Amino acid sequence: MRHVASVKAYIDQTTMYRTVLYSLMALTVWSLVFSVVGVINFFVVAMVMQLIILLAVGYCADRLLAWVYKTKPNPESVFVTSFILYFLLLPTGSVQSFVLAGLAALLAAVSKYLLVWRGRHVFNPAAISVVLLGLAGIGYAGWWVATPWLLPVVLPLGMAVLYKTRRLDMAGIYVAVSFAMVALLAIVNSTFTATSLWIAITSYPILFLAFFMLTEPQTTAPRRRQRNFIAVGIAVLAHSQLVIGPIGMTPELALVIGNIASAVYLSGRSTRLTLQSRRKLAGDQVEYVFSAPKSMQFNAGQYMELHIPHAKPDNRGVRRMFTIASAPNTATVSIITRRPRQASTYKRALERVNIGSSLRVTGIWGDFVLPTNVNQKLLFIAGGVGVTPFLSHLEWLLQTKQQRDIIFVYAVARKSDAIDIKKYQRLASIHVHEGVLDRQTIMQYTDDVAERQVYVSGPPAMVDGTVRTVRELGARSIHRDFFGGY
Repeated sequence: MRHVASVKAYIDQTTMYRTVLYSLMALTVWSLVFSVVGVINFFVVAMVMQLIILLAVGYCADRLLAWVYKTKPNPESVFVTSFILYFLLLPTGSVQSFVLAGLAALLAAVSKYLLVWRGRHVFNPAAISVVLLGLAGIGYAGWWVATPWLLPVVLPLGMAVLYKTRRLDMAGIYVAVSFAMVALLAIVNSTFTATSLWIAITSYPILFLAFFMLTEPQTTAPRRRQRNFIAVGIAVLAHSQLVIGPIGMTPELALVIGNIASAVYLSGRSTRLTLQSRRKLAGDQVEYVFSAPKSMQFNAGQYMELHIPHAKPDNRGVRRMFTIASAPNTATVSIITRRPRQASTYKRALERVNIGSSLRVTGIWGDFVLPTNVNQKLLFIAGGVGVTPFLSHLEWLLQTKQQRDIIFVYAVARKSDAIDIKKYQRLASIHVHEGVLDRQTIMQYTDDVAERQVYVSGPPAMVDGTVRTVRELGARSIHRDFFGGY
């Protein structure tokens, strides 16, 4: 358990993009090892050469397109796409396979700049590049990653990705429906045996697609129900054996169709915010206020991804998620973040951003929103900077003149670290608690947890512990937000 806790702590301190990239890199190393020992039937030199082509073409194409479109290149995204394509395209060592790899990397890079809607790329770059090559009759995905030898490596690395992206439900639904479809078709075709599902696990790309492609935040819908609904549709299509004229259904084509459905749900476009002011709050917390365009739409409690390119980024990368602390439909958008002594390079870059400079928001997501039933009792529990989504909720309630039954427990290490929230006392019964929250403390502030929808926000360990506690107290509806590192 100690090792699991250490891994979780490391993942919490690493960005989503780096987590996916490191996982794919580790999987690549194992694939090369398995090639050397002879259990994967591809020549290791061909595998390495094809990977180099994918990385080089993808990187150069992205740099060129970023220059043409006058934007910042995103090498992390390029590398993730290249490693995914490495596992999709058969590394046969032929000239044709090398040309195919180069074309796939080029199309993937181009898709992120040309196939956009509301300022964001619509399609998973690896999937759309392979689909386009297939439609043109140039080449097809081999999905050679689906092998029993790589399964023991794919599983833990994929679970690490799902832990970071918080998309376990989406991936689980896709996997379950995929297995159901495989079994159903085998029964219909009278080919079902005791080994049918095992073959699906080891020889179909179900798990790899679920872990590393399906859950990409940029091409998924913003709300959980929307994502899970689309996951069902992708799974059904991917295993439907549907053929329309010359086009046969494949996993990558099903994912591309799912990406289109996800784009329909996207309420806010990729946009730019202009830094208007910054101010120090209690403790080591800092508020950043941006002027917001009218096109930026979000619900109270959602979070945005803010892109700040800077030199020599650490393992936190150049993109970070911030829960929005202000109410929707206002002229400004604010975030609150900590500035610890050993801040990440990203946080230091954020501090250096000049007033009047613009930063790019690459997306808005989240399900940490209030129920539509205004009579539903609520319990807010915040730990430290986890107070931010509740500020957005309460500002929105002020704005809309709503009155709800809310108990708000705000836990801080020291009361001097607490942000002043007295203005919301007429909206909620507020309790600022110094120290760790436990069962007795929560019972001290409320005796009807079972009747309330519970919202918990804060550092991962605090969120996990509090969720366990409120469940023990009878809570049936629990929503969580988390802040993993600074």
